[in-house]
Amino acid sequence: MNREIKFFTSNYFIESDNQFYDLISSAENTTIPPFSDNVINFINNFSKSILLDRNSRNFPELVVLADFFSKRNTKKIFNQISNEDNNYVLLPLGKTFHIAPSNVDTIFLYSSLIALMCGNICFIRLSSQHSEQVNFAIEKLNLVLSQHSEFMKRLFLFTYKHNKEITRKISCHIDLRVIWGGDNAVKEIRSIPLNPMARELAFPNRFSFTVIKSKEVITNQSDLTSMVEAFINDTVYFDQQACSSPRSLIWFGSQNDTKKAKDIFWKYYHSVLINKDYQNTSGMMMDRLVATNFLSAMNLSKRITSAIDYPTRLKVHDLNAQILREFHPGNGLFYEIEVQHIGQIATQVKNTDQTLTYFGLDKSEISELLFLIPNRGVDRILPIGKALDFSIIWDGYNLIDEFTRKVVIR
Repeated sequence: MNREIKFFTSNYFIESDNQFYDLISSAENTTIPPFSDNVINFINNFSKSILLDRNSRNFPELVVLADFFSKRNTKKIFNQISNEDNNYVLLPLGKTFHIAPSNVDTIFLYSSLIALMCGNICFIRLSSQHSEQVNFAIEKLNLVLSQHSEFMKRLFLFTYKHNKEITRKISCHIDLRVIWGGDNAVKEIRSIPLNPMARELAFPNRFSFTVIKSKEVITNQSDLTSMVEAFINDTVYFDQQACSSPRSLIWFGSQNDTKKAKDIFWKYYHSVLINKDYQNTSGMMMDRLVATNFLSAMNLSKRITSAIDYPTRLKVHDLNAQILREFHPGNGLFYEIEVQHIGQIATQVKNTDQTLTYFGLDKSEISELLFLIPNRGVDRILPIGKALDFSIIWDGYNLIDEFTRKVVIR
């Protein structure tokens, strides 16, 4: 009896591969329109089930997710779609396959629930190393599915050991494959053929950073406590493992202003951090120790603080060395670099960069920066504190467009 595939939701427990593939082909085939009342009610009830549970306070990232799928926000998204050109009919793609990462494992809920909201069927492979928050989310999904049984054949969560043959067979049956994971995982899965008509979205490793205008730190100290708290929230959740979590600080200003700003910022940082719930395990310290020793030995950085300290700070002169990005373990490590004009920020940006959070920049400086960046780097520019906020547009993709098809009517 093959129990290689384990289901977490629906009434199915699959005991053989054949049963699983039969399930894919026999999943609900009735087309429902995007943003139908039933699917919106289901998603809103899932959101409420998290927000109304006091235990959700232990999982702030799930609270953020639940807020994204709240009735208020889904209505806002629907209104944006409704106001578009109506020379076409918006239809779901069909069957979608979402492959969750192991490091930020709740991210699959965004893509899968948006796909479901668009009227699609969702097959979701979870990492076998899923966390407490995923268990909490699955518990809530099962609760809401028991109240909306019509979605038991539209939403399936399961896991199986890395097996190209299983992934290949699933991929032959679906209309869209969504891959979340590291570069190697994305390359491996992309090598597996898809249904020729299917689409694919891949979200590989990305790198994110924060730009702080030094003079604004000095002159606006009344705003610093809230700004520093927002910065800590951007970095302690997921232990900097999320692609959008800042891993480097770029200080923008004169040498004198930057020296003063650093002293002020990190003083505030430690005064706020002491009241925060964050992890600093021995494993995290070891990751930082290995990374800092390695990068220092290669003359790529200079340690400012001990690897035992949280956070650990490294001074770097140039972020263009790819190894700086590849060898960054997260877990409370920050690269710091000093620049004196906008053009120097632009030269630090690489193709793999995703999110830039900022403090003190005005719109004209942001616009100037965008036109100075010599590559496709940076897909999101947001104030500090917004790094982990999800959006319908992610990594340059409009997910509503990707999860639907438009039938033109003349």
